[in-house]
Amino acid sequence: MEKKTGKKLIMGGIALLAAGGLLFAGWKVLGPKFLAPKADTTETTDGSEVKTLHLSLSTDAMEGSVLYQIAQNFADRVADMSDGKLEVDLYEYGQLGKNSDMITFLDSETQAADLLFVSADALRDAGCTKVEDTMKACAFKNHADFAKWVTSSKADQVLADTEKSGIGGTGLFFVEDGFYQTFLMTADPIAEKTILGLGFDESDAYYKKKNAHYEFGPYVDIPDRVANGTIAGAELPFDQFEEEKMYEYLPYVVNDNHMVRPYEAIITLRTADKIGKDSVVLLKKAGQETVKEYADILTHTDEETLARLKKAGVAETALK
Repeated sequence: MEKKTGKKLIMGGIALLAAGGLLFAGWKVLGPKFLAPKADTTETTDGSEVKTLHLSLSTDAMEGSVLYQIAQNFADRVADMSDGKLEVDLYEYGQLGKNSDMITFLDSETQAADLLFVSADALRDAGCTKVEDTMKACAFKNHADFAKWVTSSKADQVLADTEKSGIGGTGLFFVEDGFYQTFLMTADPIAEKTILGLGFDESDAYYKKKNAHYEFGPYVDIPDRVANGTIAGAELPFDQFEEEKMYEYLPYVVNDNHMVRPYEAIITLRTADKIGKDSVVLLKKAGQETVKEYADILTHTDEETLARLKKAGVAETALK
C-alpha cells in the first residue's frame, strides 16, 4: 500500500502488531481503545521543533484523475496553510476500503480514514437527505458556477445535514469530478432515440425533457451500438471521450455541462474532536480555495479539449 501526500510519496501501510492492535494511516487503534492521531516532530533550521499531525484522506479516485489531482492540491494547501502542523496523507483507489461502504461505520473504533471524498449518491443512500440538492440535473452551468455554490449558505446546509444524519462525520466542502457532455451520431433531434450512459437518475430526467430514452451501458459498447443503430449518442466526460477516440463514432458534441458528479469531503466526528475547531475551519477553507482554483483549471482544460476535438472533426451542436 502506498501512502501519498501532495508533494511526496511515502511507503506506508497497515502494520499488524503482535499485541493485537492495529496501526492505521493517521490513527492508532490498540484493541478496543481509540488513541490519538499519529504525529511527527521535526527540528527546524532555527532549532525549534514543529509537531506535524497526520490525517489520512481516502478517495476511490485513481491517481491522475481530476478528483485525485484535487485531493493532492488540497493536501498541499493544508500543509502550507498550517505551516506544516497538519499533513494530509492520500490513499487512492480504495486502499483503505470503498468509501461508499466506509461511511456506514465512520464512528467505528477501527475506522482507518480521518477524511473521505464520498460521492453524493452514496451519501444519499446513507441517509443524508439534503444531498439531493446537489443531485439535480442542470444544477450547475459550469465549473465556476459549481465553485460559487460550494461557498454558499445552501451548500453549508447540505454539509450540516451530514452530521445530523448520524453517520459519524460532518461535511467540510464539496468537490467535483468533472462534467458530463452529450455526444451524438448526427445533429438530428433525439426524440424517441436512445442515449447510452452510466445509469444516473439525474441524466435520465435530463434526457426525458427531450423525449429521449436513457439507457445504462459501458462506453466500450459504443462502437457496436453505433454500428447496429441502437443508440443516437452517449453521455461521457470530455477526457474519456477524447482518450478513447469516441469521436470516430460520435462526431457531434453538445457542450451542455448537463451533469456533474459532486463529492463531499467528510471528516469523522472523532477526528474533528481530536484536532479542534480551528483546524477543522482550516481544512474547510483549504478545500474551498482548492475548488475555486480547479474551477479555472478545469474550464481551461475543457476549452483546450474541445478545440482539439474540433480539429479532429467534431462539430458542436445543440440538443434538439
